[in-house]
Amino acid sequence: MMKIYRLIPFIFILAILCCTTASIVVDYAPFTNHEYPPRDASTIRIYQSQLPDAAYEELGIITAEGREEHASEDILQALKIRAAEKGGSAIILRDMQEVADGTLRSGRYLFHVKKKIYRATVIRFK
Repeated sequence: MMKIYRLIPFIFILAILCCTTASIVVDYAPFTNHEYPPRDASTIRIYQSQLPDAAYEELGIITAEGREEHASEDILQALKIRAAEKGGSAIILRDMQEVADGTLRSGRYLFHVKKKIYRATVIRFK
């Protein structure tokens, strides 16, 4: 029969994971000091394997970090929202990674935590 005290490490780890997976962090590094008016995020296009045919200028780099539990669609949506806030027309997805973010230990149990990192260039069509 399992004693309740054996469940405590699992409850502790679950609480930590729930607290650390709450949000996607998005950073923006502009290439210029020029600011553009915000746009609607639903109009932002995502390019990955093929660049746009129309002329454009690059506004900056955005990076979104989320836990492995975050859906790719949620991370891409976070990128689109930030690009829209900066006046972009689209993003060019440059890099999508899943990397180790540490290990949690509880007694004899190890829990490996991973995070997803997406990088994109914000562009504005001319």
